[in-house]
Amino acid sequence: AASSGVREAAEELRAQLSRAAAAQAAAQAEAEGLRARLGDADAAAATAQAEAEALRADADRAAAALQAQLDAAVSERDSALASAQKAEAQAEESQGARARAEAAAEAAQ
Repeated sequence: AASSGVREAAEELRAQLSRAAAAQAAAQAEAEGLRARLGDADAAAATAQAEAEALRADADRAAAALQAQLDAAVSERDSALASAQKAEAQAEESQGARARAEAAAEAAQ
């Protein structure tokens, strides 16, 4: 009877050991799965970071190109304004010369 009890205790211990080994294997498999997911997440984060940096560089280049276009347009406008002011001054000067010439012609008559 005593050996029967020892056998039952040994079988129970073997069953517990088997369950513990199964639980350990399941936990190890889950840990490996989590490590794989972590690796995937790290790779996705690195890809997103690289894409963000590329987009930022594209935006910086576009902003620089737009600034250059704006600078060129402002310069062109300033040049056109200066030319228009010069033409106005010449027109006023011509009008004054014409008025003087007309006055001189009338005085000569």
